[in-house]
Amino acid sequence: MKISCKCGRLARTAASTFGAALLLACFSSPAGASMLITISPSGSDVVATGSGSLNLSALTPLATGSNPSLLLPSLAGLIINPGGSYMILGGISGPASWGPGSSVAANSASGDVFAIVGFQGDVAVPVGYVSGTQLSDSATFSNASLDSLGLTAGTYTYTWGSEATADSITVEIGAAAAPEPGTWMLLTCGAGLVALARRRKKA
Repeated sequence: MKISCKCGRLARTAASTFGAALLLACFSSPAGASMLITISPSGSDVVATGSGSLNLSALTPLATGSNPSLLLPSLAGLIINPGGSYMILGGISGPASWGPGSSVAANSASGDVFAIVGFQGDVAVPVGYVSGTQLSDSATFSNASLDSLGLTAGTYTYTWGSEATADSITVEIGAAAAPEPGTWMLLTCGAGLVALARRRKKA
């Protein structure tokens, strides 16, 4: 009987420790940041959406610009600009093309200014952007398909920096829009906390 009680206390202690670690992992800020871009069919249109944040520490400021919203598959390029100037920075590494398509203007855009041109190794953010600030944007290409835009479905990843300055942009073409990293973390933590509650109830 005493052994059984001791084991019960150990189980409760282990569960409590696990719970504390899980909560810490759920609510601690990640060391790095990242941006997810999805370019996917939506009805008769193709929609490009972006969400996340960037660490610009390892990038080199080049210039400012104010081009309209464009898709440039052959240059691995996307500009989402609802209106305003952006700051161009160089130094990202990744694929130089997303397919054979030429320049196509977006029919509408909303959210924050953002751009990437993989062929040149450049990324652009709103003028005055502070590393770690959340970005969210969207551009719509009406009456279009991935084929008509000259896009090749796949995952294209761009990286820069190292250790504390490391960061990345992932471009998903043809896939359904995925939850941003923070959303995945909340879903995972929610499942973990439910499992923990069940374990403690059994103990």
